[in-house]
Amino acid sequence: MNKVKYIPGDLVIYKGNVCEIMSADNGDKRYSQYSIIQVGKGIESFTFAHERDIEPIPVSALILEKNGITIDEENGYWEDGLYREDYVVKGNAEEDALYLYPTFVGKKNKTFDRVTVYANRYLEDHDGWSELEMIHNGYLCTCFYVHTLQHLLFGLGLKSEMEV
Repeated sequence: MNKVKYIPGDLVIYKGNVCEIMSADNGDKRYSQYSIIQVGKGIESFTFAHERDIEPIPVSALILEKNGITIDEENGYWEDGLYREDYVVKGNAEEDALYLYPTFVGKKNKTFDRVTVYANRYLEDHDGWSELEMIHNGYLCTCFYVHTLQHLLFGLGLKSEMEV
């Protein structure tokens, strides 16, 4: 029996349209079948789709920012000759935060292909003379796609509904 890849609420691409998974049926089929609904554009169309026809949505800066996941501009740092800023998912209390560390494609510091999620971070001064180094610890996971980030946020009791 195959495991279900997507769960209700996940955002995916089906035939070039952003859709939300409504339910999953694994049964004894080779591929899971999902009921999906197209979101956005004022259209709500319901259909069934096989897993092989569904594409995940890559995580991007635009999607994070559109969903209120902000850049921590106050605590930027230098790394590999680039100025870096983490994304922060704020929880109910100040100490309830997740730090999303983007891995950039190319040197422009604009496009990334994944975010690594940490429970905390801190600045460390190794010798008193050099730049402070941002230390990330409490590794949780690496997210390449929106639906995996949604799963993490849901599991931690944070807002997991997202827009694309």
